Amino acid sequence: MPEPRYGIFLRPDPTMAWAVTQITHALRAQFGLISAAAFPPHVTIQGSLAIATSVEELEAAVDRAVAARPPVLLITAGIRTPDPGIPIDVHTGERAEPDGELQRLARAIFDAVLPLGVIGDDRLSPRTPDQFHAHLSLASHDLARRPDLYREVRDFVDGLPVAIPSRSFCDTVSLFEFHTAHSWYDAWWETLTWRHLRSWTLR
Repeated sequence: MPEPRYGIFLRPDPTMAWAVTQITHALRAQFGLISAAAFPPHVTIQGSLAIATSVEELEAAVDRAVAARPPVLLITAGIRTPDPGIPIDVHTGERAEPDGELQRLARAIFDAVLPLGVIGDDRLSPRTPDQFHAHLSLASHDLARRPDLYREVRDFVDGLPVAIPSRSFCDTVSLFEFHTAHSWYDAWWETLTWRHLRSWTLR
């Protein structure tokens, strides 16, 4: 079994989390799309990290990064398209510019985890701040492998009686550990399991 990976996520508030949960599970029931539904609702700050240090050191690094950081207000800019998947775009603030507080949080976490001996190629290395684009996935990796389904799935999402909130107040950063029986370079989502390790409250 491959070594575990780690994800550092910003948790949306319960209203947004519930909307994402309803949509991802509807897509799993209707189309068999499982990659987005395999995760808890989240905004990825850092994902698929392979570390050369201990989990305790990773937790300590996140602890330092989020200390004294304030909560983040996410503004929904709709569903970004075209895209290999179907994501809710929450990258920009009320002035239609990248959300400054969110950018600073992403930068602080990137700077904290980079010295931990993160291993892997570009897919598995820390996401640099300039690569960061905040979103909540409704459909992702497996839909990218079925581009013929995209229009049908998108129309289905648009027709669901689920209201996507216009904003989400986020005050929690969480650390997760991921395992797969597949290679991380294959269809890892088919056997993905995860466990929540720790959460931090932004103050």
